[in-house]
Amino acid sequence: MNEHDSERMKGMLESLGYEEAAARDGADLILFNTCSIRESADNRLVGNLGEAKRLKGEDPNRVVGVGGCWSQSLKDQVFEQFPFVDVAFGPGQIDKLGEFLTSDDLEAQGYFEFEGFPADLPPKRQRPFQAWVQISVGCNCVCSYCIVPSTRGREQSRPPAAIVDEVRALAADGVVEVTLLGQNVNSYGRDLPREERIGFADLLALVDGVEGIRRVRYTSPHPKDMRAEVIAAHAELPSLCEHIHLPLQSGSSRILKAMRRTYDRDRYLARVEAIRDAVPDCALTTDIIVGFPGETEEDFRATLEVVEEVGYDSAFTFVFSPRRGTEAARLPDDPAPGEARADGAADRRRAAPRARALRAVRRHDPGGAGRGAEPHRPGEAPRPHPAQQDGQLHGPRAAGRPRAGGHHGRDVDDPRGRGVPGRTRRLIAIFGPTGVGKTEIAVELAGRLRERGEDPVAVSADAIAVYEGLDLLAAKPAAGTLEHRLVSCVPVDREFSAGQFAALAHAEIDALLEEGRTPIVVGGTGLYLRAALTELDLRPPVERGLRTELERELAQVGPSVMHGRLSPATAATVHPNDRKRIVRALELELAGAEPHTGSEQLWSEELRRPAALFGITMDRDELSRRLAARVDEMLGGGAVAEVEAALERGASRTARKALGFREIEAYLAGEASLEEARDRIVRGHRAYVRRQLTWMRKVGGVEVIDRTGLPARDVAERIAR
Repeated sequence: MNEHDSERMKGMLESLGYEEAAARDGADLILFNTCSIRESADNRLVGNLGEAKRLKGEDPNRVVGVGGCWSQSLKDQVFEQFPFVDVAFGPGQIDKLGEFLTSDDLEAQGYFEFEGFPADLPPKRQRPFQAWVQISVGCNCVCSYCIVPSTRGREQSRPPAAIVDEVRALAADGVVEVTLLGQNVNSYGRDLPREERIGFADLLALVDGVEGIRRVRYTSPHPKDMRAEVIAAHAELPSLCEHIHLPLQSGSSRILKAMRRTYDRDRYLARVEAIRDAVPDCALTTDIIVGFPGETEEDFRATLEVVEEVGYDSAFTFVFSPRRGTEAARLPDDPAPGEARADGAADRRRAAPRARALRAVRRHDPGGAGRGAEPHRPGEAPRPHPAQQDGQLHGPRAAGRPRAGGHHGRDVDDPRGRGVPGRTRRLIAIFGPTGVGKTEIAVELAGRLRERGEDPVAVSADAIAVYEGLDLLAAKPAAGTLEHRLVSCVPVDREFSAGQFAALAHAEIDALLEEGRTPIVVGGTGLYLRAALTELDLRPPVERGLRTELERELAQVGPSVMHGRLSPATAATVHPNDRKRIVRALELELAGAEPHTGSEQLWSEELRRPAALFGITMDRDELSRRLAARVDEMLGGGAVAEVEAALERGASRTARKALGFREIEAYLAGEASLEEARDRIVRGHRAYVRRQLTWMRKVGGVEVIDRTGLPARDVAERIAR
């Protein structure tokens, strides 16, 4: 839905004479279209608004606008918290942006009442052969965790004649696939005047009858409204894809009741049975929320049991994110009376359940069709595969499973290319020091691989990028540049270990390879990279008090004394000035565990999967300049606000290890000026990079590329060859 809104905003702005700027600092208008379904989206916005504030200060005539659900949820508080914002509007007031931009009013304006459909505005489609078509807006459901009713209002259906007219116009413009959009599409039409009222199944039939439309999809339905006539339409209508996204959310009837989903486990499974009976080949996908307040291990097992029984083709899994104003945000996070939270419940809620649920999904896909959890919000359609973007559409009922007698080549019956001749099951790793430009190289490489028919996905191997809200400190990739996994998947207030990361990374990489996709692992030179690529024997965590005691002693006596306490074998593998590794090695020895040795042997028999390994290095002086520029960009882009927000949410000890976090924290506490904090961050980055470069010189079995003076595209071309 948000992507559809963004297309309408772009179309309206172009009709007013605006052109998209290459960068924000060259823009006359900076516009944010926001989502409020998850906390991580809020956090990213706050960081981006920090940069907008700086740019507004440089040019007071520059207009800053905030639209979408986040703006709607705050209303006039937007201007109280961010007084530099000129215009704010909700998803039902997109047209008011145009009115503001063409008026002479110099006062900030907020528009938060629903008055019309964005579909009435001119679109700017991202894909020429595919289009979103809005059929309704708002929602009448009262799910306890969902903020949508308060941001998009009560459900309002669009007249069927207007929908069909839009689809006909799209078909005349070359569109062959449409996705019907609504918060609850299969309750469509109930609020229409009697003379216009039709059901969702009838609407599907009307759209199916439009000449030139070969594929029809919709999102998202509600299980309670999945009626027999809609299921029958999937068997009868030639253009309606044999795929139904049927959100489960939880397999526990007790949790479903707390969620106010209005169905229980048995009723949901009855819907699945009806679908399987009518359309045996239908692909089923779902949404699952883990860590809902009060969820027990037994509740979570009930969810896995449903996953096993249904055999989903894909599952989009989400960690529960409390949203302001919702009932669930006020629920106590404790097990039900008489129930006991299982050991390790915090881990289960944040990391393990996603991997466990995905593994359960993939066990039911012997052909390798399980597509994993792509970036997707409940109520929004997954992005079409590139094969759908270029108009190469074969088989009008393409689903998530291969059909008998399928076509050759990249067929949308086979959306990830499994079994397609020429597809390889390989893994590429790009790693190197901070600031060397690994992500931009990965983006360029992905373009080269797509030209060869591969389907690349980046898998981040970064200890800080996993945290929600630390976008600037982790230098996370810009949205839309390349699909990334294992980014912003852990709340900032949670401790997270390399062992937990390894479980997630292995599940993601294995699934991508099974699907015939090409994982590009992007990381530094640290433990998370090793955890992603090898069967690293991760040591068990040691009692935190021991580490604190050793760190305090290290500060008193210095690293050389502490290094001398290591056993000769361990001391030979740890640099006498590497304070972090000295403490870790000592705590492991004192706990009776054997420390790791010989990191230079990383890329031999330890690799889990065959991989092409590329280390990126750079002249130290050039890298030093890039690091300083990166720190300045980070601070100017809102890193201070990012750290402040993370501290307010109780940032965990591991999250606070992000380079720059503690220095900014000292600035916020009045212990250092911003300039002093900046200099400390730069020095910290340079010291860390020196260790990384030393590691790069020692590691074997890797093709090292010196990109000094080389643009990312040249490095990517070399890797692609």
